[in-house]
Order: sequence, then C-alpha cells, then structure tokens
Amino acid sequence: MAPLVFIGFWLVSGLITAADYSPFVDAISRLAASGSDVRWVMTAGFVLFGAGMLIFAPVVAAKFGSGTATAVRVNGLATFAVAATPLDSSGVIDQLHNLSAIVGYVSLAAIPILAYPTLVADRRNSLAQVGLGVAAVAAVSLTLSVAGLPTGFFQRLGLTSVDLWLSAFAGYGFVAVPNRKG
Repeated sequence: MAPLVFIGFWLVSGLITAADYSPFVDAISRLAASGSDVRWVMTAGFVLFGAGMLIFAPVVAAKFGSGTATAVRVNGLATFAVAATPLDSSGVIDQLHNLSAIVGYVSLAAIPILAYPTLVADRRNSLAQVGLGVAAVAAVSLTLSVAGLPTGFFQRLGLTSVDLWLSAFAGYGFVAVPNRKG
C-alpha cells in the first residue's frame, strides 16, 4: 500500500504546486524542497512510504530472510533521510539528501533481486522474473536520473516500476508461505 500511496503523493503534489514544475525534468524531491508550496504534502508522502517499508520489514524477514528485509529497512530509513534533508536548505543538506536518495535507489532495486531465490523456491516464478526485470529497469532508470538526462522522467520510471512490483510483492508477502530465515 505504501508504494501506491507514495505515487499518489507525488502525482497530487505535482498537480497542485504553483511552482514552475515539470514531472519530466524535475526530481520528485523538488516538490519537498525548502520553499516549495507543496513541501508538506510531498514530505508526508516520503514519511508514509518510509514508515510503510519499516512496518513491512518484519513480514519480509520472516518469509524472505534477513538480506531482503535489510534492503527493505534500509530503504525505509533512506526515505526518512530524504524527507529530513530537503533540497535547497544548504550545500551540506543537499549532499546528504543526494546520498540518502542514492542509498534509497540502490536498496529499492535490490529488493526484487534479494527476494528472487525465495520466490522461485515457492514457485512464484512470474513474480520472481518480473522482479528481476523491474530491478534492471530501476537500476538503469535511476542511474540515468542522476546522469543529467530528464531526471523526472527516469526517476519516475524507475521508482514506479519497483513501487508497482512492491505492491504485488506485499500482497504475496502477507499470504501464508513457508518461513525462510537466513
């Protein structure tokens, strides 16, 4: 649920901002930057997503092991750090924001890869295969988003692909499957 809520928050924030904002060019974090008229809305989206990931982590740990759960936790904490370090506050804060975002991107792309063996073992091959594809799309897209290309487009492509997969994964995560720890 948190991934879909996050998508909703950046969609709504982008629609209601009075700023000259382009979802194709501008990063999602611009909506939560210091001085943004929708900062509180987008910051709430980051916080809800981070909280959702931390709440989901114990379920992931029980069913997919500590590696996958660690990636989920790291992503939740990195998302909190993104929210706590709004762009345009200072040079140091911007650097911390960017570092937090990179950690968030890497951990998010890692989740489907780390979940893959358990999904295959549980005969969830479609979810496993789609997860690998989503991880690849996310890794390439999120790398391109920091490479000076249309940041907004590539960021949304990468994040949305993993967020949609996470929604399916979360649905599976709450279904009774054998416990795996490791």
